[in-house]
Amino acid sequence: MEVKWDETAPSWQLWKDDNTSVSCRNYKTRFAKGLPRTYLVSFPGSGNTWIRYLLEAASGVFTGSVYTDAEIRNAGYLGEGDRADSGRTLVQKTHGGALTKAHNDLVSRYNFIKADVPVVLIIRDPARALLSYWKFLHGRGKGSHTNQVSEKTYRTAEFRRHVERMVPRWEELVSDRLLWQKAPIYVLYYDLVVKNPVHHVREVLKFLRVPVDEGRLACLGSHLSGTFKRPEKKELDPFTYSEKKLMSLAVMRISRLLRLRGFPVPPPYPSIANISDNYPH
Repeated sequence: MEVKWDETAPSWQLWKDDNTSVSCRNYKTRFAKGLPRTYLVSFPGSGNTWIRYLLEAASGVFTGSVYTDAEIRNAGYLGEGDRADSGRTLVQKTHGGALTKAHNDLVSRYNFIKADVPVVLIIRDPARALLSYWKFLHGRGKGSHTNQVSEKTYRTAEFRRHVERMVPRWEELVSDRLLWQKAPIYVLYYDLVVKNPVHHVREVLKFLRVPVDEGRLACLGSHLSGTFKRPEKKELDPFTYSEKKLMSLAVMRISRLLRLRGFPVPPPYPSIANISDNYPH
């Protein structure tokens, strides 16, 4: 697919402060014209914004969102808040039904996902995703996307309720797409992207039918962190045995569904590995 550019729209230099490479410094991210709508779907805390950074850096096309986050837009994600059907952005971020209680019956859940729109579905270890989302919720204000929180918050009744409420939503978000999606779907495992970002971004661009610019990918290889990737922090395991069992069973059911649909199964998730080993696959 040939990308047509909106020459009248603003652009952004991702690596303008790079003093080591003039070619990287000169690359820009721009709005396109006439692109098909494609949702970038994930449970909150699954690295959606970082994946957006990788896609923008590799393609040169802004990504969009069904939300409007001023902090994200001010950091150069100029497609933030742009209409999902504007045709100007490569993919459009959404957390689907994970953030709403309004779609409990099956018919409403089916109508909500818009099954006729292509999807890149990001799946992350639910334990890590739930923790990341917890940190976002309790790190409000500037830096909420990357802030850490006190481990004391994990020893609260509120955290226990967070886990109990969100594990089923993690599973529903994935299963609804796998069961009902009519348009093409690409399953992207966050935990594998972290290990080899350039390879997986290249594969997503192929799915999106966007030309691969080897020069941009080379620059991306030396600028992988982006603005909103939360630094890894060694911390105590906050989950109870029962909570890990809940997550491992959800992963097991999703893995079976992925096999039925012909997709690769998720990689091993160390945070719940000892629990899931006790159950048949």
